Amino acid sequence: MMIKVTVLFFASARELAGASECVVELEEGARTIALRAAVAKRFPLAKELIADVTLALNEDYVEIDADPELKDGDTVALIPPVSGG
Repeated sequence: MMIKVTVLFFASARELAGASECVVELEEGARTIALRAAVAKRFPLAKELIADVTLALNEDYVEIDADPELKDGDTVALIPPVSGG
């Protein structure tokens, strides 16, 4: 069975992806690491950035070391590191 997860792109992730959001289909039981891989494959220009973004799952930040399971209808925001000075 497949699940659908909405991915929101912010800041430089949006620029590299050329989109503000997309829907990704994953196998049931997929985790955020699989989502990162699917998004990197779909948006190759954003591949390096996706490895370093902070994730927010349904508006709650995901711990750096965590890899939570995703459910159908979840929303994951990709939030790039802030830079500048």
